[in-house]
Amino acid sequence: PTPKGWRTFALTTKVEPNFATKVWIPLPTFSESDWQRPGKTNWTSNAKLAERVRDPKYGMEMLRVEWSADQQNPSIDVTTEVQTQDRSVRPGVGKAAPLGAEERHINLMATDLLPVDGIVKETADGIVRGKAKDVDKAQHCRAEVWLSGSGWTPSDPTDVRKVVLEEPPTNLAMADLKVMAARKTLFGAWEGNWLAFNVAHDVKLPGSGYTEALPFLMYPQAEDKSGLVDPLDADAFKYKITAREVKA
Repeated sequence: PTPKGWRTFALTTKVEPNFATKVWIPLPTFSESDWQRPGKTNWTSNAKLAERVRDPKYGMEMLRVEWSADQQNPSIDVTTEVQTQDRSVRPGVGKAAPLGAEERHINLMATDLLPVDGIVKETADGIVRGKAKDVDKAQHCRAEVWLSGSGWTPSDPTDVRKVVLEEPPTNLAMADLKVMAARKTLFGAWEGNWLAFNVAHDVKLPGSGYTEALPFLMYPQAEDKSGLVDPLDADAFKYKITAREVKA
């Protein structure tokens, strides 16, 4: 992947809660000058309340929505335009400004739900003890690491793993030429075919009866009279997310 210009996409989230009267919808408003630029957000709904809320600590944005208890067929459609582009840097090469103290702190600090000591540190140390090679299995994820020179440096370890598992004849060795080429290409680069919502931790939902913090806000969340609804239970909470490219 190499930057070839910005592409614009419209991401639409349609929520039709079966029983819930409150919903919180994360907005893809994360901004990074060289790979993601958020645009306008608009929505249509029969809710009695729909307001945009911004977390001052992480800059995360969400839409807080509430319907009347007797509202028939509650629904909301939220659309945000986002521009993305591919990324490519040479790891450790460049003239990136030093990482500021505040940015370093917020990326390294512990939170109530994200501890970095005790059993967490012991487990992490045990996993990497004696290891000097790349991660060779993971969920699909993209990651960044701060390197002097190139600054925030992208990587795409999961697509390397896909090459290992899926390229013929499959289950390739890490020394296979295809795998080595993917590792070289995707350490320092990723495709702009995805978008980021936020980087927030320990998220509290404004106006919720649930007072505990959530570890993150990635899926729409809903609440009924019994409390929070499982966002992955399609029978209890129905929503649909679609994307389309917007041509200039």
